[in-house]
Amino acid sequence: MSIEYKLDTKELDGILKNMPAKRSKIIRKTAFKIEERAKKLAPVALGALMNSIFTKTEKSSGYGDAVTGARESNPDVNFIPESEFPVPEGGAIIGAAVEYAVFVELGTSRMATRPFLSVAGEMTRNDFENELKELTE
Repeated sequence: MSIEYKLDTKELDGILKNMPAKRSKIIRKTAFKIEERAKKLAPVALGALMNSIFTKTEKSSGYGDAVTGARESNPDVNFIPESEFPVPEGGAIIGAAVEYAVFVELGTSRMATRPFLSVAGEMTRNDFENELKELTE
């Protein structure tokens, strides 16, 4: 005696097929939201740091515009090469192109931390987690 079960997975297959595209859309949306918040939080002396903040995805990169904006604010500023910001598959990078951004974010032995990127990311975490949760429900 054998028992056979058939499971219709058409609906599940459709959900799974669309999930990567929807996930990528959520990631891009969140990345640009983090960029916007980081620009508002970045300390401003000449504006180069704030203007150097950009988002890079598999489909686009704001690096060139960020460098142009930062250079207009401070022609003497140095930049991290774009190749130092590799984008993971299906992901996004939010970064600051000026070399000194890491020292502002993390501080030094002579300067206190003034985080802007990490704070912007934390401010956006709940929205991101809720959108991903909705995707799987």
